[in-house]
Amino acid sequence: MSISNTIRTEANVLKNKAPYLCAGVQHINTHSTREYHTNSTYVASTYSNVSSSYSSTSSKFALVQPQAYSDSSLIFEDQTKSKVLVVAGATGQMGSELIKEAAKNTDYKIVGFTRNPETLPQSERVKFVKTPKDINDSSAWKDALLPECEHADEILSVNMIGTSTSRGDRTLNDMIEKPALALAKGVKKVANTLNLEDRTHFVNMSSIAALYIPENEYGNARDQADRKVLNEIDVKNVIALRPSLVFNDPIVGEDGTQFIDMGHSYSPEQWANLPFQCVIGSGNQKIQPVYLGDVNSAILNVPEKKLGKKIINAVGSDIKTQKEMVEYFPKLIGKRPRIVKIPYGMAMPLAQKFPEGRFAPYAVEMFKKLEKMDVEVCHLEFRNLVGNPLKAFEDIYRKGTKIVIATAPIKQHLINAVKTIKRK
Repeated sequence: MSISNTIRTEANVLKNKAPYLCAGVQHINTHSTREYHTNSTYVASTYSNVSSSYSSTSSKFALVQPQAYSDSSLIFEDQTKSKVLVVAGATGQMGSELIKEAAKNTDYKIVGFTRNPETLPQSERVKFVKTPKDINDSSAWKDALLPECEHADEILSVNMIGTSTSRGDRTLNDMIEKPALALAKGVKKVANTLNLEDRTHFVNMSSIAALYIPENEYGNARDQADRKVLNEIDVKNVIALRPSLVFNDPIVGEDGTQFIDMGHSYSPEQWANLPFQCVIGSGNQKIQPVYLGDVNSAILNVPEKKLGKKIINAVGSDIKTQKEMVEYFPKLIGKRPRIVKIPYGMAMPLAQKFPEGRFAPYAVEMFKKLEKMDVEVCHLEFRNLVGNPLKAFEDIYRKGTKIVIATAPIKQHLINAVKTIKRK
């Protein structure tokens, strides 16, 4: 069995045994169309230990421990007052990692909104509930939120709903701005009902694209969502957090092997195993990548601060060019980078017709805008919210270990492109 097929098989075994038990397995399943490759020191037989590695380290990766609850009334049976964390978009990469961090290191009772809560295990501290059918209806959000927050003495609500590409006749405004505003209004209604306006906090997870390219459809939808949320809701803290390129922890197997996948198609690490590594434009655009753990810390620290209404750029203190980020990962596995530059005249038409992950129109436009900018975005406000020095690539991805890196899904991307052409 090939390496890529083996890891898919092992991940699916775990998925069937305990959905959402392990954040790492959820992450692999989400990107099951990718192939995972390795440096020469790693052998395929290691994959035979993947299942046991994850299950034996569940205390590190577990979001919640599966329970035998079949009746949701058993959840949150402790009626004493408590802090409640609400996460809309709970099963996305960032939402799931925030829940994992909060379950591990805080005393929040956690409510995760998702389309399919019945597939996820519940616990006394973590409960998954169904996202309202109409996510643009603030009253629907209020009705869904109120039963989960009625015994709260503090509420931290985080909106993780959003996408970078429109679908069908739905615009990015429909998929970003309207849900964010509806959720914010729903939270405000709950806070008013419970007299918790001064102990309720709202975080809208946005994008640095709102700063760099507000004239772009995606950047504009993010920017408008941020500003309308800040204008429409009056609670203690209302924060629009705009992260730059997010990098995350590798999943570490029992034998110390690192599985590196930032969770987005065509992110920098995914070029490492290919014969060449692509950059858009010159490759000299300056970027301040941000560590997901720092983003989570910032969100969970919001209730402790007197911030009021603010837009905060979640950027790292370390500056890297696009080319430096793409070169970093081949070097990490002992390969010599071979950079290929894709001109904007070629990149934009491809991204417009067949957008995929980081290879999307907004990303191409943002790289083009950054070519003309030589300004560092101030990271100090974000760093103060995090409360610790910000982590860089070198702190998280280190040489000297066995490494498996996700590869850009070019094959699947081409298949999807052909299917799209045939349908037309």
